[in-house]
Amino acid sequence: MEDNVLSHVFSSSTNDPKTPADSGFLVFWRIFFAILAMQVAVGIVNFVVLESMGTGIYLSQNSLDAHKALAIFRAESPWLNALAEALALGAAIGSTGLFVRRVDGTTMAAVGWRLTNAGRELVQGAVIGGGLIVLGFVVLWIGDFLHPQSLSFSTATIVPPLIVFVFVAVNEEFLLRAYVLRNLMDTMKNRYMALGLSACIFAALHLLNPDMKAIAFANLVVAGLLFGIYFVHKRSVWQAVGMHFAWNYTQCVLGFNVSGQGYPSVVQQTATGSELFTGGAFGFEGSVLALVLQSGAVIWIHLRYRTNHETQVNIIPQTKPLH
Repeated sequence: MEDNVLSHVFSSSTNDPKTPADSGFLVFWRIFFAILAMQVAVGIVNFVVLESMGTGIYLSQNSLDAHKALAIFRAESPWLNALAEALALGAAIGSTGLFVRRVDGTTMAAVGWRLTNAGRELVQGAVIGGGLIVLGFVVLWIGDFLHPQSLSFSTATIVPPLIVFVFVAVNEEFLLRAYVLRNLMDTMKNRYMALGLSACIFAALHLLNPDMKAIAFANLVVAGLLFGIYFVHKRSVWQAVGMHFAWNYTQCVLGFNVSGQGYPSVVQQTATGSELFTGGAFGFEGSVLALVLQSGAVIWIHLRYRTNHETQVNIIPQTKPLH
């Protein structure tokens, strides 16, 4: 019975004489170890870099927890924080790159990093991601749910967060879309099931973020769908990278916490009313408004590009099995 159920979910992505279930399990193990390697790389580099800077975040017996200590470090030393996060995320990107080359045995272009139309797709993604946040900000402002207090234009509020969120977008899209989603699509018979599973993995990786609640988790699942739906149809990560970057960076600029984490911002704002609408300490991603806007964007992108799927789906070389 188990083999029959699995055979309806998985299909072998290779010509090797193995069962569909075996192929599926191997892919899941490959994904598991890729995510583990990324987390270990980030953890080690963060520890080494932050402690070498004398922050004491990980070694201190201070009563502040690590998240609060990091928030203070970001506010007081934005440039050093940008350097630390860039190094850690760079290590994570390198880790995923090793899995693409050495474990999957394929190329960067084959996993969605083709340069064709890259600039256009980046801009498209940035307009969508940034536009959704600006729209949400305006709706909350008009609805009297938030109130801008002041503006702080400086290199410290503009450049360091920009550097951080470029690396965040490249790292997470490389791992979650170019690696996880691609492997699932090559293995699972239904590409939308693969998208849904990858979105849940994306959300699960944020479970330890500060102030995580059910609505925030739901928003992160839908964000995984939003960042992945274009990849399902086009097998390109560039739109997702632009969208992910602009989504995070625009939140930061407008004074929202980003997935529960605070960064120096241009707009200083105060929120009033129900956290169900404002998102509370988690930021805009904890709001039902974000859920509505993201869901609408997922549907729009899907309807816009779905007719192109059949001409795109078979252009990527299959990956070799894990031995």
